[in-house]
Amino acid sequence: MTANIFWVDDSTIVTRLGAQALSSIGCTITTANSVEEAIEALPKLNPLPNLIISDFNMPGKTGLELVQYIKSHPPFANIPILMLTAETTQKLIEDARVMGVKGWIVKPVDDKILLSAVKKVLGIQ
Repeated sequence: MTANIFWVDDSTIVTRLGAQALSSIGCTITTANSVEEAIEALPKLNPLPNLIISDFNMPGKTGLELVQYIKSHPPFANIPILMLTAETTQKLIEDARVMGVKGWIVKPVDDKILLSAVKKVLGIQ
């Protein structure tokens, strides 16, 4: 199974390394460097992504603001979201889950953890 993943992170190194790992399981990655860029790009993506991975802390809007946007716009509302961040505050993690985030991966990300989380959310064996 191939999956289209939309990855939003202000660190191009993180997205490049993540894309390398995810391509090994047949994923295609499209990236945005900010929430603002993601909000502009998302409606233009064809096909829509099977999964969105977002950093939490970025210049401008936060990853949770992106989650709010996604969940409030019907074409995107059912796309699962993984948050990838250095944030480990339990309240933030709980707030994200309540908002619909499917998983929270702590940076620096380990490829095995990333692949496992993506496979779990997408139902890939």
